Amino acid sequence: MDIYRLSAEAALARMETGDLTARDLVQACLDRIADREDAVGAWAFLDPDLALTQADAADRRRRDGQAGPLNGIPVGIKDIIDTAVAAGSFKTLAAALTEADLIGALKGKGPFTVFAPTDEAFAKLPKGTVESLLKPENRDMLI
Repeated sequence: MDIYRLSAEAALARMETGDLTARDLVQACLDRIADREDAVGAWAFLDPDLALTQADAADRRRRDGQAGPLNGIPVGIKDIIDTAVAAGSFKTLAAALTEADLIGALKGKGPFTVFAPTDEAFAKLPKGTVESLLKPENRDMLI
């Protein structure tokens, strides 16, 4: 069986015996994502280096006897803020969320529904609209 097809329970059991590392599991998942992402389009942002760094940390925790119940199991989390910033086409939205002091709230417990126009969409607004909205005195208009 391909490693990426293992259930969390099976992967954890193999990690407990030393037959599998978190790094190996994450790498298998990253390889599968690379193989299928063009067809599936599930990821707006993926940082393979960070995923592998976190897998290495999980392996260290397991070796040190500090592993939690799901230590080493990869998960994908959609963080609207990080995704918007990393995508590169939501800079205006990110600036508006920052100005409205909503970053902390949107990184907290959800769920949230956010209308997320791209920079291209914001560019179609009348000249000066975005700049005016981003002024501190207009913060209440962003909430």
